[in-house]
Amino acid sequence: MTTTTFPFATATYTQPFVPPVAVAATGGDEKYAYTLLKSGPEVSAEEVELVHVQAVEVLVSWGGNVLHVAHLTPPRNFYVGEGDGKLRVCDVLLPSELIGAQRWPLVLADAISVALVIPAGAVGFIELAGGERLPLDVARERGQVTSELAGARRFELPGGA
Repeated sequence: MTTTTFPFATATYTQPFVPPVAVAATGGDEKYAYTLLKSGPEVSAEEVELVHVQAVEVLVSWGGNVLHVAHLTPPRNFYVGEGDGKLRVCDVLLPSELIGAQRWPLVLADAISVALVIPAGAVGFIELAGGERLPLDVARERGQVTSELAGARRFELPGGA
């Protein structure tokens, strides 16, 4: 066990963690992060992956912080925002003054298809089957205009995405 003292805190760690790594930040401040080290062999994909089940994973993050992770099996609509607490419910609470709308649809699903609603200005990617990444700006160009959110595009997710 190793103990490291910083001007603002004391950190104690043991393996599989490694000592804090200084990361340069704007304004001369420093941020510290921990890294996990692999301590065993890879788990076989056959043991953990169910490829015959249709599901959607939604990861909501703000900056570098993960706010919510949901696995929608079977796929269903997924909304973020405030809603009204009655008919227009949201899966993740986000203040309307920060997102610019009372609620945003992220996933729209029906019996036939699953679509991602890409808001104007959103950044990120869609991971397709085989590990290929499709940038959201490219998917937005290929998508259809939707009435769900002003300036947003609806992109049908292909199987395995």
